[in-house]
Amino acid sequence: MKISISEPYVNGEELHEIKNVIKKNEISSYGKVITKFEKKINKITNIKYSVACSSGTAALHTALKVLGVKKNDEVLVPTITFIATINVIKYLNAHPIFFGCDEYFNIDHRDVIEFIKKKTFFKNGYSFNKKTKRKITAIIPVHIWGNAANLSEICKICKKRNIKILEDATEAFGTFYNNGKSVGSLGDIGVFSFNGNKIITTGNGGAIVSNNRSYVSKCRYFISQATDDNIKYLHNEIGFNYRFSGLNAAFGLGQLKKFKFYMDRKKKIHKIYKDLIDPIPNFSLLNNPKYSKNNNWMNILQFDPKLQNKIIKNFKKNNIQTKFVWLPNHQQVSYKDCEKFNIRNLDKFFKGAICLPSSVNLKKKDIFRVVNILKNL
Repeated sequence: MKISISEPYVNGEELHEIKNVIKKNEISSYGKVITKFEKKINKITNIKYSVACSSGTAALHTALKVLGVKKNDEVLVPTITFIATINVIKYLNAHPIFFGCDEYFNIDHRDVIEFIKKKTFFKNGYSFNKKTKRKITAIIPVHIWGNAANLSEICKICKKRNIKILEDATEAFGTFYNNGKSVGSLGDIGVFSFNGNKIITTGNGGAIVSNNRSYVSKCRYFISQATDDNIKYLHNEIGFNYRFSGLNAAFGLGQLKKFKFYMDRKKKIHKIYKDLIDPIPNFSLLNNPKYSKNNNWMNILQFDPKLQNKIIKNFKKNNIQTKFVWLPNHQQVSYKDCEKFNIRNLDKFFKGAICLPSSVNLKKKDIFRVVNILKNL
């Protein structure tokens, strides 16, 4: 039997909610069910405002626009992340500046602070790149695989230097810092994804969250084609068709009823992996940051980069799905000419790690099957 990397766990709760919205004819992008879904997100994360939209990528694109990123501006980003985080910068004709990662695969806050202090200047209320003379409008720290990024010092210097913070928490719904704050709440705007492989799924979808009401209101405006008058079809700005559907919201409500169960299961799966893998020579499971409580969305196996091909081959042979770490984005064809800062020792990160099966419904015998392959190696 195939063991999948991360598949959704679905039971009768989703069908019950979907039947309700069909009866009420609230399947489109307007209706109380969407508002209900958004309020549930607010309650779980303790973030004041949210707007659901069609995908995590749509959420990132819209949020970046609302934060004021314009043509030829620059945005600070990690090089190790899913490429959607970088592409949305180009959607706005802006430029990414790439940074390496810390031990949790998140953007290295020490390098970000060094870059801002040494490679930028502050003028007329904005930060500018000494090399390119372009305005640095925003930074997008990504909470990779649910690992909360270290943002405390980044938040301080970005506030001082008027650099907006867009938290890419697309993989981190349910991750909280030790002070009780949810990821997505420290910056100006946060973004979650509810894609099919996430802890909570709506099939396809995302959400923009913020404690700033005007930001979320502006995002809601843009995802609805920037409609100023729905009767006269008046649009004073260029918007997007990024709206969320009632069907997706209903499915999501069914999923959110099991949120605590999902978090408990993910924690148990991580612990079993950790206890079994760490004693095996040449292998270890990526640790969680000590300053936060992880949602344990994805479990990451670490090893000598020379073993990568052999490990992947054996998992594939045994019908076990694994995933490579993303190719660093500064090496992607479209971004090879972009500026980068202090990127070093990346081989051990993207060649010395893979994502292990981490589905909510993963059984203990499945984990043993995964671990036995490592023991045999």
